Amino acid sequence: ALPIYFGIEFQSSQSYWIWLEPTKPIDKQVRRPKNAVLRLAVKFFPPDPGQLQEEYTRYLFALQIKRDLAEERLSCSDNTAALIISHLLQSEIGDYDEMGDSEHLKINRYLPHQEVVQEKIIAFHQKYMGQTPAESDFQVLEIARKLEMYGIRFHLASDREGTKINLSVSHMGVVVFQGNTKINTFNRSKIGRAH
Repeated sequence: ALPIYFGIEFQSSQSYWIWLEPTKPIDKQVRRPKNAVLRLAVKFFPPDPGQLQEEYTRYLFALQIKRDLAEERLSCSDNTAALIISHLLQSEIGDYDEMGDSEHLKINRYLPHQEVVQEKIIAFHQKYMGQTPAESDFQVLEIARKLEMYGIRFHLASDREGTKINLSVSHMGVVVFQGNTKINTFNRSKIGRAH
């Protein structure tokens, strides 16, 4: 069976994002559906998104990486962030143009501290003349998949002693974090046998 890569999530009254259950009516899951904020999001990140067949699917994954950078959910070095953003720029506005790049970066926030890396973004972007949006999206995914926090979405939990931990479901299985430090991984194949 093919994995379901995407889902719809809604924002709870406590500002947590919660996945909608596709088989249940929305009004049974969301308190005030008319006022609810819903968004499409990646639910499952494949280990190698370059293997995705559909160009549009890769584009949607690249948009998720863009959102994760902007929301500081995907941590990486400033240099790597600049590299990813430069490919997003190429995908969104095409070849480098001094005025176009500057204007676009003024209006669009890819990172909270974007000013710090803006010169690097532009320097990288100058190198991609003629690169198509599809090639740029592919590059975004290739860079992102090598990051330690690729595909990691934290879910708050507590261990037996009551210590706050974060859980994440990934292609590897269930990953346990204390803060941003990985402390354990429960392999997917072992979990499958547990039930």
